[in-house]
Amino acid sequence: MSRSEHLVAKIAGAINADATLCSTPETVLWGYIAANLTPALTIKSGQIVEIEALSHQGLTTKQDPEAFFSAYGIAAADVLSDATSVYSQVKRPKGASVHILTGPIYIEGAEAGDTLEVRALDIKFRVPYGINNTGPGKGVLPDLLKQPCARLIRLDLERRVALFSDDVEIPLNPFMGIMAVSPPTSLGMVSSTPPGAWGGNIDLKFCGIGSSLYLPVFNKGAQFFTGDGHAVQGDGEVDGGAIEISLAPTLQFILHKGKSIKSPRVESATDY
Repeated sequence: MSRSEHLVAKIAGAINADATLCSTPETVLWGYIAANLTPALTIKSGQIVEIEALSHQGLTTKQDPEAFFSAYGIAAADVLSDATSVYSQVKRPKGASVHILTGPIYIEGAEAGDTLEVRALDIKFRVPYGINNTGPGKGVLPDLLKQPCARLIRLDLERRVALFSDDVEIPLNPFMGIMAVSPPTSLGMVSSTPPGAWGGNIDLKFCGIGSSLYLPVFNKGAQFFTGDGHAVQGDGEVDGGAIEISLAPTLQFILHKGKSIKSPRVESATDY
């Protein structure tokens, strides 16, 4: 299908994924990206995958996720079970960052020098709340706050707005902060925080539903990862974060054989 056909299918609610990749201790990496890991899923070019992505918010303190979110009035039943599993079973290696990434997805036939197109067909919310976490030394006003500030923001998913306060509502625009292929093997394990030619922590709000992200391929299978879901974000993470949230993107993977690019590119319905 073309992008326009998929947008019509989205409106009609008719997007059917060829596979679903759940976030489990066996299918996530915590804080890093590396090449040639065991595939979490192998697909063909053109296939569509719904991916469970897990936010790191609520998993980076000494409290378990249920205890962390209970302080904000979230019942244990409303905390994702995979958050609890990953917290208790997955360890961050030394030098790794905070993001939890699902993958890798291997695309058959992909080789170094190709280009992988990732079409965002749909993005579902896994929970109706997210966290904005800021504090001293963060964002563009690093001296504004004197102590850490983690704020839970509830969402009205029927009206598609974030309930920032009693009189401030923000229209939702979900997208994945991190989408990446595996980096060149010469780099070894790379932190999930700085983006690179392989994609990574791009944090670009234009990567939402209807967009295509183009990534240069460095290794066999391309080896795609995603995570760091955002419910909405401005032009960058101005205070050091967005409304960080667990999302489930539905992505289509298109392999462009022999077409080489040097760095990521994004195409939306209106911009390139």
